[in-house]
Amino acid sequence: MVGSQMTTGSAPATGGRLGGRDLINIGIYAALYCVAMTVVGIFGYIPIVMFLLSVLCPLICGIPFMMFMTRAKKPGMILIFNVLAGLFMWLTGMGFYTPLVSVATGIAAELVWRAGGYRSSVAAVLAYAVLSVFIVGNYLPFFLDPSYLSSTGQKIGQGYVEAIRPFLQGWLIPAEAVACFVSGLVGGLIGRSVLRRHFQKAGIL
Repeated sequence: MVGSQMTTGSAPATGGRLGGRDLINIGIYAALYCVAMTVVGIFGYIPIVMFLLSVLCPLICGIPFMMFMTRAKKPGMILIFNVLAGLFMWLTGMGFYTPLVSVATGIAAELVWRAGGYRSSVAAVLAYAVLSVFIVGNYLPFFLDPSYLSSTGQKIGQGYVEAIRPFLQGWLIPAEAVACFVSGLVGGLIGRSVLRRHFQKAGIL
């Protein structure tokens, strides 16, 4: 197991099939997470900030996600959460690669959380860092869709395109992936610190 564990009487039960209450929790916290990402994403209209979203989003969204982790006691909850976040990004115009990446990172985060027995705060933080890498999907259209850059210019302005063009190099995707992961670790640690009492009630130590 990863990290220390403790079972308390007030801790949610682990394992089993997802029920209606689990789905409601997923929906509520996924909505909070997406709202937080939207607030941060507004600043993406500033060219240089657009590439910093891989740092800012995991930092800011760590608290709502770690709150969700006090409820994520069954297999599949993190995966569904991340797929919903990826679909939200797609619906807001970030391309269909993001939900595809969210499936892969969601599965990886599920495995990390399972390795922690659904009760390890270390696994919770690590799972969040892994999950956060799905944000890289937002940048993939610039490299995989030849028309994406021109359509971005039509929507936002050619000046914006010219400002971000120098950053569209081969090193960008791996650099953004590392930034997402590291920032996710920091954001997860911040969330765990802020929500320490909630973690204890949920039996996550």
